[in-house]
Amino acid sequence: MKSFLWLLLFTVLSIVLAVTHNRSVAHHRPSPITTPVMAALAPGQRLATATQRGVRHALRVGGDSLSTEVQRLQERVNALSARNQDLESQNLRLSRLLELKRSVAAPTLPARVIGEGGSGWAQSATFDRGVADGVRPRDVVISYGPLPKVSPKPASPSPSPGLGSVLQRFNFSLPSPQAPAPSIGPATAIGQVTATLGPTSAVVLYLTDPASSVAVQDVQTRVTGVARGDGSDTLSLTYLDKAAQIHKGDAVITSGRGGVFPRGLYVGSVVEVHTNASGTGRTATLRPPMEYGQLEEALIQRQSGEGAAP
Repeated sequence: MKSFLWLLLFTVLSIVLAVTHNRSVAHHRPSPITTPVMAALAPGQRLATATQRGVRHALRVGGDSLSTEVQRLQERVNALSARNQDLESQNLRLSRLLELKRSVAAPTLPARVIGEGGSGWAQSATFDRGVADGVRPRDVVISYGPLPKVSPKPASPSPSPGLGSVLQRFNFSLPSPQAPAPSIGPATAIGQVTATLGPTSAVVLYLTDPASSVAVQDVQTRVTGVARGDGSDTLSLTYLDKAAQIHKGDAVITSGRGGVFPRGLYVGSVVEVHTNASGTGRTATLRPPMEYGQLEEALIQRQSGEGAAP
């Protein structure tokens, strides 16, 4: 019975509150029910809102900081990767330079480019070797290539013994077999030392400088001439007879004449052949196997004689 009375009271109270709330809403007045409830819940709502905003701010700031840190680490990784590639490239260059030094009989010194001269294509450079190292003007500067693969023309065959005796009987003779074709050594000619600036530096004039010249020879045809720098990335091969057999793609080496550059250093390959306007001679354009302006290290081949460092 008592439970029934409580249930009845709760039902009547609910109906009264519902009717009162609906009338307040219908007449646009504050509800006597929702107002106290909202007032009671307001502190909790404010706390929840503040907490939500704090969490969002922390996530935003944390996300920005994390993104910045990731970007910083990526930049560091890129820098280390570039440094690693540079060290690998330097190690390869120095290894090839050491291999070249071992293959050259003459005394040589490894040297590094510390300054460049000229405009456009670098026509001279300063190296970090000088008087204290025994370096002198006219010392030759060489590098490791790349070198072309050349198939020299075979020598003429010797006559058979029977034919030789017949020719000797009638006082005839055949020309002797050609000497072996000139061969390319392990090194590429770069230039020569023109001045020493002190104990630890020297100026090297590249072959492409207009003031530079070197006696050369065509490996395939044995034609000789003089290669002069033209101030660009090529050399001009001059003093060729109009009947000189020289062709595009031929490899050209130093001939050893002139007393500066030893024989067999690779100079470049023929890219063009021209007949001069008068028709009395020919010239050719040579392209070196490398851009001298990109050279970082080389070998200085010291001239033998008094004054050379031990």
